[in-house]
Amino acid sequence: MGTKGIEELKGMAQEDLVRLVQELQEELGKKQESSDYWYKECEKAKEDYKKYKAAVQAVANLIE
Repeated sequence: MGTKGIEELKGMAQEDLVRLVQELQEELGKKQESSDYWYKECEKAKEDYKKYKAAVQAVANLIE
């Protein structure tokens, strides 16, 4: 779906505008789901890194 100008939107029938809004809402929902997924994955990766770092530090402390 491309970007529509103001004049093009003004020339659209109400049914077409409603359909366009529904499509945009659906697209926004999908992008929000994707954003939420990647945010959670990033948080998991940060937590895994902290655990890994703590484990390495524990091993380093044992060696000393």
